[in-house]
Amino acid sequence: MKINLINPHGYCFGVKKAIEKAENASKNANLKKPIYMLGNIIHNKNVIEDIKKLGIKVIESSKTRYEMLDEIESGTVIFSAHGVSPRVYDKALKKNLDIIDATCPNVKMIHDRIIKNLGDGKKILYVGTKKHPECEGVLEIDSKIILIESINDLINLDKNESYYITCQTTLSTLDLKEIFDYIKSNFKSIILDNKICNATLKR
Repeated sequence: MKINLINPHGYCFGVKKAIEKAENASKNANLKKPIYMLGNIIHNKNVIEDIKKLGIKVIESSKTRYEMLDEIESGTVIFSAHGVSPRVYDKALKKNLDIIDATCPNVKMIHDRIIKNLGDGKKILYVGTKKHPECEGVLEIDSKIILIESINDLINLDKNESYYITCQTTLSTLDLKEIFDYIKSNFKSIILDNKICNATLKR
């Protein structure tokens, strides 16, 4: 039997940094206790168990990150690599929590670019998966952001508007290509910003 090893394999840069920040937090005597992870840092039950063994409380829930904060009264909160919206950040500050932001740099870049293009008056289209925590963080930036999960979501949009279009970092490149190809063929004034993670792309 021949085994072919995918390269790259293992965790992407963003997840590695998030796990490292969680490990460092568990050793930091100056942080307010207890320490909470707001949602799962990664979709891997073994990693989650390792995080818990560090003494970090993981809040696992079908609720939004904003709602999960209601379960924390004091201490430190770690935002996972998926990122959170500004209102989640503000709520944590108002609760006087110490914050460790482990947001993936690529996700942070998407947030920043969306906020800039909103300020420039562009309509925002975000290609993503509704229940994904990364998508949740983006959609909470502004109620005017339009989620695109398939070509069907594009059909009734005004093709003459000026759009900034970006995407979730973990999407299938094939699914995204179909949607982007439709946009390029049918929309007149667009900025397409493909932000699929490089590790996902290579895999």
